Amino acid sequence: APRPVGRGMLIRPEPSFCALDWQDLPEAGIRWSKRSPCPKVLLPCHGTGRALMQMVLAHDRPEDLAGITLCCDGVPLEARPLSGWTAGDGTARCLFRAVVPLRPDGPVVLDLILTPGQCPAPGQRGLGWRGIGLGDIALVRAAAGTGRGAGLVSLWAERVNNARLRRLRRELSRAGEVSAAIP
Repeated sequence: APRPVGRGMLIRPEPSFCALDWQDLPEAGIRWSKRSPCPKVLLPCHGTGRALMQMVLAHDRPEDLAGITLCCDGVPLEARPLSGWTAGDGTARCLFRAVVPLRPDGPVVLDLILTPGQCPAPGQRGLGWRGIGLGDIALVRAAAGTGRGAGLVSLWAERVNNARLRRLRRELSRAGEVSAAIP
């Protein structure tokens, strides 16, 4: 059931039936896409305003992590990389940030629009490559002024957002958890 973003939340890939969009079982904390060129990402949260989202994406070829297209209710979102590519298990991983509009009546559904290079290649076991992979997702309520261009308001919003992410990381750390979505 969707819950309010509140002080923040961490969404981890867990085993579940994902139809044609995603593999049912994550591997090493990453859920790999299936054949869908537009896999959906369900954010089980609700509220008013916007949330700041940081998500880990992975691919076997680092160059295919460039040019991520993310939409919410058909409206493109700016998903910008926060980090360079890191290799893990022979897989490139990158942290992306986007501002996501919240819905007061239910969960947020994102569409990840994949390029042909981001989709799985035929013969993926040794001959091709897996599709795009989705790791942890961190969400905090976005400060007013987030994503509003340059200026003092934007700088203030960035500081507030970073403080909220640090608080979520501390809360997770107290519970013995760590996440690549909140470095």
